Amino acid sequence: MRKDWVLVGQNAFAHGGGIHQDGVLKDARTYEIMTPESIGLTSADRRMHMGKLSGRAALDAQMRELGYELEKEQLNRAFDMAKLLLGKKKVLEEMDMRYIAETAVTTTVVEPGDYSAG
Repeated sequence: MRKDWVLVGQNAFAHGGGIHQDGVLKDARTYEIMTPESIGLTSADRRMHMGKLSGRAALDAQMRELGYELEKEQLNRAFDMAKLLLGKKKVLEEMDMRYIAETAVTTTVVEPGDYSAG
């Protein structure tokens, strides 16, 4: 079965757009007609993909899942870094997110050349 099949695939509870992600984070019923649990999955199967349309709410949620509690300025730096990287990649992976979080905590300015997808 293809993982991108919306109703039954692995990505049925994966969200990528900023407004969509924010709505799901506030109340999943906004965009989901069923819960992951109703089809034998867990709430951990609900994922936010950090892509070019993602917003700060999704980034903050992903950072919290990874164990990072970023302050507002740190989150803003992380968001700027994520957007820079997303100019080179379609979706950020966990290693990207961890690097961004660690850098956002330890630096005060993000320049366009500071991060390159290697």
